[in-house]
Amino acid sequence: MFRVLAPAAAIAAAAAPALADGIVPRDGTWITEARDGAFSDACPAALLPFLRPMLGAMESQSGQTQEMTFAGDFDPAAMATDADAEGIEWVQEDTDRWVGQLPGDDGASIGSVTLEVLAPDRIDGAMVLRIGDLMGDDVAALGVSAAEAEGCTMTMEMTSTHAG
Repeated sequence: MFRVLAPAAAIAAAAAPALADGIVPRDGTWITEARDGAFSDACPAALLPFLRPMLGAMESQSGQTQEMTFAGDFDPAAMATDADAEGIEWVQEDTDRWVGQLPGDDGASIGSVTLEVLAPDRIDGAMVLRIGDLMGDDVAALGVSAAEAEGCTMTMEMTSTHAG
C-alpha cells in the first residue's frame, strides 16, 4: 500500500483472525491506486508547504503492484509494504472492516488506517494522519504552535484491486 515518510507506517501488522463470514480477497497480484488526498480545514497555512510534498510522495506510489497471499482469511498484515508497518494494532470493526492505529516513534498513535474488503477483488482503505501528533514539537520550527496544529489532519484514500 502507501508508505508514509518516517516515523509513520503504511498498512499492516499483527491481526486477529477474520470472522467466519468475511469476504476473502483473492491471492495474487494487487494494484493500489490513490483516490483522494486532502488536508483538513484546521491545517494552518504555514504547514501546507511542508505537508504537500508528504501527500505527493504518498500519491506518487499510486499504481504500484504487490503480490499478496490471504490463504483463506483476510489479514491486514498481508498488505504490509515495509517494516515501518510493524506495531499497528488492528481492531476488526465488523466482518469486512478493520481499523489500525499508526504508532509514532514514541509508540503513541499518530493516526489510523481503515481497510474494508468490498469484494474478493477490491479492498478500500483510508489513512488519516494527525499532523500535530506526527510532527510533535517540530511544528514550532515552521512557525506553528502545537495548539494551532491540533485538529490538522492529512487523509489519503486508496483502492486496491486484484490484477491477476
